Amino acid sequence: MSCMRCGKEAVEEHVFCAECLEDMKRHPVKPGTPIQLPVRENSGPVKRASFRVAESKWHDKIFRLKYTMFWLVVLIILLAGLLALALCMLLQITPEWFNDMFFESNAVQYIISRTAN
Repeated sequence: MSCMRCGKEAVEEHVFCAECLEDMKRHPVKPGTPIQLPVRENSGPVKRASFRVAESKWHDKIFRLKYTMFWLVVLIILLAGLLALALCMLLQITPEWFNDMFFESNAVQYIISRTAN
């Protein structure tokens, strides 16, 4: 791990190298005092631990398969409903609930009577 202050190699469990730790001990700062670390241009991007739990590639594939299967079932149900509706229209069979909902309502009867005249 590299030192956050100077960029030199630091011991794994420390954030700062030994030289910077000694310098900070010689020049103590009051707790709560804001400090700014120097910008190090030579170092690469800071690697941070991911908050996402590491999952296997199989776990991801299973999730995608479940997602695809869900939408496939939804599509099949919609297609079955549309097929049933088309079949009813071809055979001129109107379910009772369809008549009650659309053709026997007052608004639809009013529109039909207005267009018939």
